[in-house]
Amino acid sequence: MTNDQTMHTLPGSSEFPTTRWTLVVAAGDPRRKEARSALVSLCENYWYPLYAYLRRCGHPADQSQDLTQDFFVGCWKAAISIALTRRRDGSGPLF
Repeated sequence: MTNDQTMHTLPGSSEFPTTRWTLVVAAGDPRRKEARSALVSLCENYWYPLYAYLRRCGHPADQSQDLTQDFFVGCWKAAISIALTRRRDGSGPLF
């Protein structure tokens, strides 16, 4: 690995993997015990394909890394926001 490459920008498959909806659902519910491992798995599986897509769109490497990171942070924030609007019993919004 060269100094300007991170684990996520090393060459890998630039094709998006088949969506595993069980992981998406688990990652989106922080109350589930497997939420963290599901989120890690999604990040590991989708990081490079998303980064490669941004590079093919013409973004420089450093900007592609930032945009990829921003995408995952946005997904995480959305999942937290959705979880906060649910009742504890999962029946609906808190308000």
